[in-house]
Amino acid sequence: MARLVKFNIGTESFDAAINKLDRDKVYGWIETVATDSAGNTCLTASLLNDGRTMVGSGGIAQKTLDSNKVEVDKSTLVAKLPDMSLAVLQPSIYEQPVNLIAASIEDLLDLDVTAVYELTFDDLEIKSKMQSKFLDNAVYSFPFNYRSDYEAADAFMLFNGAVFFILTGNKNQFNFLTNEISEPIVIEETEVSEEELDFGML
Repeated sequence: MARLVKFNIGTESFDAAINKLDRDKVYGWIETVATDSAGNTCLTASLLNDGRTMVGSGGIAQKTLDSNKVEVDKSTLVAKLPDMSLAVLQPSIYEQPVNLIAASIEDLLDLDVTAVYELTFDDLEIKSKMQSKFLDNAVYSFPFNYRSDYEAADAFMLFNGAVFFILTGNKNQFNFLTNEISEPIVIEETEVSEEELDFGML
């Protein structure tokens, strides 16, 4: 059974599952396979800095070192904000109810979309009740974390008349200096006489 997310719109709650729409499943994909002269599939390997040592796929991993170049256990790391205050871990959407906030189409158009999810319902009556909240092309926003993380993505929920979708990503911030149109800068051209030109320099 699929995990359900509880969405709150005002005083009403709706349970639904979310399924990520994979571009590869929609459009397909191209895979390049390298083979030797006998048709056997080649394996990838990494060449180390000494120019002669080769390490097979899976033989290299990233490690975190301290100032003394001693490996640090990642469980001991602490996340901090740029002002050095402790970052607060944001819960997953599966861990607590998600409160949907009314938004506008303009807000949605500012979103730099990175993922799209489709909502599915075990109870079609719940879907029918939820549709009543999306009349007149209503759009709702909420912070999105598929897993617990220190920074939530921006997310919008919308309904196309048949399917509910969630679009996640980062909302672009447009900073304008002024709303006034400045006068164009006009540079007057000065005439240069032929006597002032030194064709010998050409």
